[in-house]
Amino acid sequence: MRNKLFFVFIILFLGSQISAQSLQDIERLKKEYEEAIKAMRGAEPVDEIIETEKPSVVELAPRIEEVEEVDTLEVLPYFGYDFFKASVAIWENLPVHADYRLGPGDEFIISLWGESQLRSEHIVDRNGNVYIDLVGQLSVTGKTLKEAKAYLTSRFEQVYATLKNPDPTTFLDISLGALKSINVKFLGEVSLPSILAIHPFSTVTTGLIQAGGVEQSGSLRGIHVIRDGKIRSTMDLYAFLLQGKTDGDIRLRDQDVVFVPVRNTTISVDGAVQRPGIYEGLPGETLADVLAYSGGLKPNAQAQLAVERTVAIDEREHEDNAINAFYVDREDIKDYTVQDGDKITIHEIHPVQREVSVHGQVKKPGVYAYQDSMRLIDLLNLAGGLNDESYWKSVFAARAEVIRRQENEEYATVIPIYLDRLRQGDASQNILLNNLDQVVIRQNPHFDPPRNVTILGEVNVPGVYTLTDNDEVLDNIITKAGGFTDLAFEDGIEMYRQRQRVVLRDYSLPVMDGDSVHVPRNPGVVLVTGEVYNPGYIHYKAKRSLREYIESAGGFTRDASKRTVSVIYANGDVKLRRYIFDPRVGEGATVIVHSKEEREPFDLTKFLTEVSSIVASLATVFYIITRG
Repeated sequence: MRNKLFFVFIILFLGSQISAQSLQDIERLKKEYEEAIKAMRGAEPVDEIIETEKPSVVELAPRIEEVEEVDTLEVLPYFGYDFFKASVAIWENLPVHADYRLGPGDEFIISLWGESQLRSEHIVDRNGNVYIDLVGQLSVTGKTLKEAKAYLTSRFEQVYATLKNPDPTTFLDISLGALKSINVKFLGEVSLPSILAIHPFSTVTTGLIQAGGVEQSGSLRGIHVIRDGKIRSTMDLYAFLLQGKTDGDIRLRDQDVVFVPVRNTTISVDGAVQRPGIYEGLPGETLADVLAYSGGLKPNAQAQLAVERTVAIDEREHEDNAINAFYVDREDIKDYTVQDGDKITIHEIHPVQREVSVHGQVKKPGVYAYQDSMRLIDLLNLAGGLNDESYWKSVFAARAEVIRRQENEEYATVIPIYLDRLRQGDASQNILLNNLDQVVIRQNPHFDPPRNVTILGEVNVPGVYTLTDNDEVLDNIITKAGGFTDLAFEDGIEMYRQRQRVVLRDYSLPVMDGDSVHVPRNPGVVLVTGEVYNPGYIHYKAKRSLREYIESAGGFTRDASKRTVSVIYANGDVKLRRYIFDPRVGEGATVIVHSKEEREPFDLTKFLTEVSSIVASLATVFYIITRG
């Protein structure tokens, strides 16, 4: 029985340390447990037995990850095909050709000005005729604008006598309005192979733009224009793009055929060239021609070109060794004809480190290019020289150093240099430098720049003062500034060092270069802020207590923590309220009343629920134990 009671006490003790869970939590945990068990078991059991093959052999050899090979042809751009991607307003921008002939569907505008005024628009009908009031039906089809103008002038002179020579007072002009389109067949390796209605002034290039351009599988070196069943023109787009030649860029006519064949060759040029890319070569073209297409070699290109060439199918002996590689000197590139599939690579020259450096007390420390005949004075002149008398005073003239690497020694060699002798022209100190030498010039330890302290505010002579002794303190600076004025607030001196305020106890603090001091006027007030009803400035009186200042500011709010009050004095010092002991409040001080610590509100319902759950659990455990 004692063991049972002891066990009950242990259960009660542990139960009091564990937070109870509601019935809903228990049901939720039970449901999650059942779902986890179901997931571990997998799918529902299968009623029938499925016969399977013998277990496959497990491969024990280490697996080699396949490295995806980057194809150069997928990285380099195809030259010339971007030309057709430009968005051009073809119908608004193409100029009228002098040899353009009017035809059915064209609109032209007749304008008369002078003594007689007229403007009329006419569209050529299917028969090539137009009807003009007072003039009659006229045939204009097949005529150029110049011919049409002469023809119309002769007919209008019969109606308007002022048009006749020798001294006409009325003038006639003709211009084109809306134009008929022409039907051109675009075939072969074009983006939109079909019959397209295009602008009547279109050339081969503008027509291809309207047809969506040429596919990368198409040739840019031999674009044919077929007219009346014969090849009328063949255009090499490379000559157009690289040299501006427009010989083959003829104007298209209705029912023309523009045929783009499959590209002749695919030759990649990569590396130190101006325009790496994939180019198309014509039969008989050489490496020199292809390099010219790529813009030529860069200045950092090597003199040899690497060429990878695929062996022709009918010349191969083995399929797994069908690529040859060879190098061609730059002088011989005109003697090597390119072939389809060639990959040309021009490697860059390897960088060479030719430099010397100078560090320390020079005007321009850094790294400088090295030449074989370079001496120490040459480097120092590049870094600012030694002739500036004022700057020379800041240089430690007794000794400089040249640090030189040695190929057979672990540590560098230090060569002493006497700068004062070098400055006087001693040739023995002007040593010949080696590549990668480092020159170190040190600063004169006795020529430091002046160390200054700034003092402003209520002193008789505010300004910047130079430290003349390592042991100077704040009191010395105040004395140099002529002492305090009658309005100075001596207990509120503000001193800053590296942008941080320094809390002053007295004036014996040593000052440093860059310190700044501000002496304010007597403020005559105390600032009370934080959790008070009327925060603000309170008139300072020497014998007022902390509580009185707080009461003058309206007293504590409901959210105020009466035990947490800070007093920041004018000199930067801070004191806290300690139990029943209040800190003294000085002139210019800031009193801060802090807020209470936020706590969660007490939930009585939740508390009773948890207590009931604990009691019920303990009662169940006790019942089970006593029954046993």
